[in-house]
Amino acid sequence: MMRGYRQLKSENRLDFILQLKFNISNTAISSVGKNPAQWVFGAGGDSAELIVRQYLVSRLLELNFNKEILYCFGDQQRAFSYPLPPSWLQIVKNSGIKVNFFTSFLKFRWYVFTCFIGGFAVFGKHLLSCIQEIRKPNHTQAKPYVYFDGLVASNIPKSNSKPSYDIISWYLQWSHKEIGISHILHRAGSAAEVIIDGITIKPVLSTIKPITKISSILGYISWFIFGMVLSWLSFFRDRWWNALMMMEAVKAKTVQYLDTTEIAKDYLFHNSGWVYRPLWTYEAEVKGANITFYFYSRNCENFKLPQGYPIQANFWDITNWPRYLVWNESHEDFIYRCVSKNAKVLNVGSIWFQDDSNVEFQIPENSVAVFPVQPLRDSFYQSLGIDFEYYVSINSNQFLEDCHQIVKDQQGILVLKNKRDVGKLLSKSFSKLINTLELNVDVINLDSRISANRVIQHSKAVISMPFTSTALIAKELGKPTCYYDPLGMIQKDDRASSGIEIVTGKKELASWLSKVL
Repeated sequence: MMRGYRQLKSENRLDFILQLKFNISNTAISSVGKNPAQWVFGAGGDSAELIVRQYLVSRLLELNFNKEILYCFGDQQRAFSYPLPPSWLQIVKNSGIKVNFFTSFLKFRWYVFTCFIGGFAVFGKHLLSCIQEIRKPNHTQAKPYVYFDGLVASNIPKSNSKPSYDIISWYLQWSHKEIGISHILHRAGSAAEVIIDGITIKPVLSTIKPITKISSILGYISWFIFGMVLSWLSFFRDRWWNALMMMEAVKAKTVQYLDTTEIAKDYLFHNSGWVYRPLWTYEAEVKGANITFYFYSRNCENFKLPQGYPIQANFWDITNWPRYLVWNESHEDFIYRCVSKNAKVLNVGSIWFQDDSNVEFQIPENSVAVFPVQPLRDSFYQSLGIDFEYYVSINSNQFLEDCHQIVKDQQGILVLKNKRDVGKLLSKSFSKLINTLELNVDVINLDSRISANRVIQHSKAVISMPFTSTALIAKELGKPTCYYDPLGMIQKDDRASSGIEIVTGKKELASWLSKVL
C-alpha cells in the first residue's frame, strides 16, 4: 500500500483516489430509480436511487477501497478486486486500473447477501423489544422528546451544577430548540441520567421505540415475511438493491407502525456520519419529526491549491438532509455550493460538542492557547486518500515548535489542547515532541476531554492550525486569534479561513503575537 502511495506521489497524482471516488459517487445506479419497491423504500421511494447510492458510498468507498487502489498502484500486476456494482467497476477500469470483474462481482453479491441476512437480526431485535414492552410496559416512556444520534458520554452534561460545553447543553440554550419537550434521549449508555432545567436527559437502548399495538405487530411480522421473500427473489432477478436495503427497511417499517406520539420532535445527526441519511428518517419526517444535521466543527473544506480549488472531498454533493445547522456565513456558502442551492440552512454560530466539566484546570493570565491537528502514522494517513499533504508530522511538529518558541520569546505560557486521544494512531514523532514540550515550565498540556471553549475563555490569545474550528470559537468569544501556517503551504485568500487571519512563518507569527499579548 505504501509503495502505491509513493508511486502516486512521484507522479504528482495524490488526487487520483479523490477524483475516482467523486466520479463513482456521482454516477447514478439508474435501474434503482425505475419503479422502486414500495415495501422496501416506503416514504423514501422518490429518493430510492440516492438512498442506495449514499448507503453504498458510506460503506464501500472508505478505507478498504483506498487501500485496494493503492495496492494496485504498488503492484502493476494486481487486478482490482472489490465489492462494487458493475457500473462502478467500469469507472474504475476507465481510470486505467486493471479490474477483476468476476471476483468483484462475487464479493459484491456476498456483501448484498450479508446485508439481507442482517435484516433477520435487526427484525428479531426489534420484535423482541416489542414483546418485552407489551409484557412489561415502560410507563415512564419519554413524551414528547428529541433524540441525538451518535453520542458518547463526553457529549452529555454530568450535572446541573457545573457549566458544560457539550452538545446537549448547547441545545438547551439554543433559542430554536423544540418547545415543550420533557426528555432528551441518546444512546450513550455509560452516561448517567441527569435533569437540567426540568428536562430529563437519559440513555435508551434503541434509537427507534418498540411497537406496542398487537395489530401493528402482526402487520409488522406479515410485512417482514413478505418483504424477505420478495427481496430474496429479486436478488436473483438482478434487483439486488432490495436485498441490500432490508436491514434499513426493517427499521423504517418499525417507524411506520409507530404512533406519532412515539416519534421524536427532532432527530439530530452530526458530521461524523454525513453521507447516508437513514431510510427510517423519511418515515419519521412524514409523521411530523424534524430531521436535523449539525456540524460540531467547521473544518470540512479542501485546501485551496496554487492552481485553484480542487473538487470537494467527502461526498457532500450527494447528501440530502432536510436542514443543516452551520457556524457562520462562509459555512452557509459551503452548503449552498457543495450540497444544494435549495438546502435549508440555519446559521446558529459555533456548536459545542463535548466536555467533561469534572476535569478542572488552571492557567496563567498570559496564556496562549494552541490547537494543532494531531498527525497520524504514515500507514494510516496514506490510506485516507487525501490529495494534499498538510496534516502530516513535518508540518504539525513545526507548528508546535514554532508556537512554543514564539510564545516563549514573548514571555507567555503555551497551553496545548489536542482535539482527542487517537491512541496508537498518533505519529510517533509528534508524540515524542509532546512529551519533550511537557518538560518545559512554560508549557501546559491539557486533558483532551476539556472543551476548547473553556480553554479559550481563560486564554489571552489563540493560535490554531488551518482550518480548525477553534479560531472561530475564539473570534466569537472576542479573543485575538489567527491560523498559523509554518511552511507557507496555505493560500492567504483561502475561503475556508472564514475571514480569520492566516499567519505564515515564524517572523509573521512573532509580529502578530507581539501585538496581542
